[in-house]
Amino acid sequence: MARARSRGELDRFEREDHDFYERVRAGYLMRAEAMPERYSVIDAGQALPQVESALTAEIEGWFDER
Repeated sequence: MARARSRGELDRFEREDHDFYERVRAGYLMRAEAMPERYSVIDAGQALPQVESALTAEIEGWFDER
């Protein structure tokens, strides 16, 4: 959320309360646990360069598997 706030005005989803995000997160984590071949979990609480690096590694991994 700090990154979103630093970009300027928040959109409709960014204005949701913390509980909303926790419910969404829980739903995705349940899916990731049930179908690890379809979902990857990236810690977006890291600094942006680390998040970008993790995303790049995941995407490259998908292509390597094909």
